[in-house]
Amino acid sequence: MEGRLDLIEACLSTLQKEHHEAQRCMDDMDKALTTADNCITALEATCNELHTANGLLRAKVCDLEGCSRRLNIRIVGIKEGEEDGHPTEFVPRLIPELLGRDNFSKPLKIDRAHRSL
Repeated sequence: MEGRLDLIEACLSTLQKEHHEAQRCMDDMDKALTTADNCITALEATCNELHTANGLLRAKVCDLEGCSRRLNIRIVGIKEGEEDGHPTEFVPRLIPELLGRDNFSKPLKIDRAHRSL
């Protein structure tokens, strides 16, 4: 009978060790899951912030593009080479010539001028 008790004790001891090992594994997985959950929560918050910032920046870019287009004029029908390679100097002379010098109280200021295709 004593041999059987020793065998049962050995089996019980083995089961307890396996149970403790399984419990340790579950604790490690629980910690890893908590860490992953915290990371996901932080990433979601960051994603929401970036989404909001992206929306604001897109609206700002759209507004800036609209503003930059409002001040542009396009002149067509000028022969190539007419500006002698200096369109920024040519355009301030051309516009008063076309629209009448008396319509301009001071010389035009042109920031940029270029020939497009």
